[in-house]
Amino acid sequence: MAKKTKENVYTENAQGYVIKFQEYVNRIDYESNWNHKHNYWEFFLVTEGRTYHYFNGVQSTIQEGDLILIKPDDYHYIKFIEPKPYQHLDLYAIPHVFQNLCDLIDPELYSFLLKQDIFMIIHLSKKDASMIQEMINDIYIYQSSSQSNSLIHTYYYPCLSKMVSLVAQHFFFNSTSEENMFFYSFLAKINTPQYISCSVEEIVALSNYSQRNLCRLFKKHTGKTIKEYLTTARINYSIELLRNKNLSILEISVMIGYNSLSHYITTFKKHTGFSPQKYRYEVIDGKFLK
Repeated sequence: MAKKTKENVYTENAQGYVIKFQEYVNRIDYESNWNHKHNYWEFFLVTEGRTYHYFNGVQSTIQEGDLILIKPDDYHYIKFIEPKPYQHLDLYAIPHVFQNLCDLIDPELYSFLLKQDIFMIIHLSKKDASMIQEMINDIYIYQSSSQSNSLIHTYYYPCLSKMVSLVAQHFFFNSTSEENMFFYSFLAKINTPQYISCSVEEIVALSNYSQRNLCRLFKKHTGKTIKEYLTTARINYSIELLRNKNLSILEISVMIGYNSLSHYITTFKKHTGFSPQKYRYEVIDGKFLK
């Protein structure tokens, strides 16, 4: 089996200057007028003021309440319109994490977004903008402290999931029907640590739909039953938890709702081809177990 190396994540300008990426989120209140790209996905939410944004050489005006998605390898920078206060909040996602969340919404979503050559911008409602701003600020606080990565993830994945859901609604499904708006917001909700361990019955109760109607929505929008979807979501989330070496395999299995360790290991191996322990050492760490 080929060795898988860790992802090399970076930012690069046109002259090849590289900055190592190490953060989950950032606050930007200065003019980043150097044209640059990176090999990870970037969301940013404008929280104050307005400014010019240049995307692959094309100028746009962005303002408070705008949520922007930047793909890997797209060149971009900002240039102030006027010397007034401006701030936006960044959230970064390495490709495999972003793709996992996209796949939980629709298997075609990730490749669709990669192919887009348009400037992907959404003007959020005050409610959505306020919610995302609060979530990013929470991540920023814990990122800047000595808190553990697992605590950061408690805030990071719900926030990223919510933004991916908004992008899917706006660009991929291109529909604001009540059903679509409910369902993709619901998917974002159940992909959070608070709900990832819920049973099918608990998920149904959370939705206020009958089990039959909710099953119909899952089949229609994801091609999976509720149980199949939850299993995939749990395994994907557990993969991210495996990166935290302070968590044992047993702790992870309990965190994602498995009462039986052997059941978790069997399910994980069915989905990935590895046991959780082998995945941690062979895939995440790039080592081999005999």
